[in-house]
Amino acid sequence: MNENVHVLQGMLINVFGGNYVLPITCIKQSFKPLKKDVFSDPSGNEMIQVKGVVYNLVRLSDYLCPTNAEALEIEDGIVIIMEFKRRAICVFASALLGERQLPITPLPDFFAGNPYISGCAELQESTTHNSESELCLIINVEGFFDDAKSFTIESEPEPEEEIQVIDEPQTISEDMTIDKYFTFGIASEEYAVEIASIKEIIGVRKITKVPESPDHVEGIISLRGKIIPIVDLRKRFFKPSVNDSLTCIVVVEALPDSGIASESGEPTEKQTFGLIVDKVLEVVVMEESSIEPMPKASTQRGYSQFVSGIGRAFGKVKLLLDINKLVYKD
Repeated sequence: MNENVHVLQGMLINVFGGNYVLPITCIKQSFKPLKKDVFSDPSGNEMIQVKGVVYNLVRLSDYLCPTNAEALEIEDGIVIIMEFKRRAICVFASALLGERQLPITPLPDFFAGNPYISGCAELQESTTHNSESELCLIINVEGFFDDAKSFTIESEPEPEEEIQVIDEPQTISEDMTIDKYFTFGIASEEYAVEIASIKEIIGVRKITKVPESPDHVEGIISLRGKIIPIVDLRKRFFKPSVNDSLTCIVVVEALPDSGIASESGEPTEKQTFGLIVDKVLEVVVMEESSIEPMPKASTQRGYSQFVSGIGRAFGKVKLLLDINKLVYKD
């Protein structure tokens, strides 16, 4: 193992089907709770009494995986007493999965400032070029002790069955010039991005959700050991999600705006993202003279703000997307 890799001794837990890790050093004890020991204070906050001591009770599902599912009954889960800087709280999870020693990978800078997640780890090593590793998220314990806000839980669709569209990654040739555009379809519309932004095309695979992310950010995947955020363009364009045999992920590179800095303070570099699209179309050449700017009135509303121009190829209209705005603009 690389000596520079930070290894965490942690407890793997399950929260509504998602895998997360708590640092062992913060865990005092865990136990099966009883309904009679749980009550609410005058402000509606859940409390639990343990051996005569009263603790705040935090349901991790409220923070990590907003869902439509009914709340798990207190006696069907597990309570963990966590200690941090001489403070203690109780957290409620679905199950304990056991102690693990895991190499930690930082989240991409795109997720900088997430109060509840400090990184991620692969539960299994990739053994082949195309093998997929299951990711788990490392819980930032301090975020739960410092959190004092309330927020509305929004629903998200049930995860769809994985569909592998393309067995081998299709790498785009580097000798393609900037006047060439890669095109793909979303619903009935066709879009184009500069070929220089495209890295490869992969099949849809299991995506790990990151809490506190925008609705259009599905989560992260590990692509040959590199952690990349995944953006669902249907959600980005305010359309209902679908997943069929043609759905795939287009891997692109984007450059943050000058106002976005990395956590380390280093100059920002291009970052890798995956875009979920309905179908891949073709590579086309469009002359600069054939590309028209978007009307100013259109660029201020909806997803038109991500469109840099309108082009035509083979008699069809193509909406040219600004990759940097597409992945970074709020």
